[in-house]
Amino acid sequence: MRPPKPHITAGSVVIAAVACLVACASSVTEQQFEPASVARRLRVSPCKVSVPMSQEEVILSARRSGDPTAENGADWAKIVASARQGDELRMVDCVRYGGRSGYYYYALFRGDSVVASMPGVIIN
Repeated sequence: MRPPKPHITAGSVVIAAVACLVACASSVTEQQFEPASVARRLRVSPCKVSVPMSQEEVILSARRSGDPTAENGADWAKIVASARQGDELRMVDCVRYGGRSGYYYYALFRGDSVVASMPGVIIN
């Protein structure tokens, strides 16, 4: 006897889609950010800047935001190739108006300068 086929309804598809959107939208807000003075020092003000992130955290964040292959892109390859001891990977969050528009990106900082960057998501 065969097991019954799973019953997929339009409602379950909508629930799954909403859950995905909530997870994607919340991935940026779950990130921990530095005080505004750090963003000014790094010359990315008025954007917010995250605490330093590991390579794994950046890739996981990019995946959660809808880029399942971020680690295969040319921008990521440049970040990895450019990285030196003491550099910091950070998210730069320029999302405005209650999260309804703007953009964010990931940047490799050496001191106060951006050495390489990888786009995140544009929200409009």
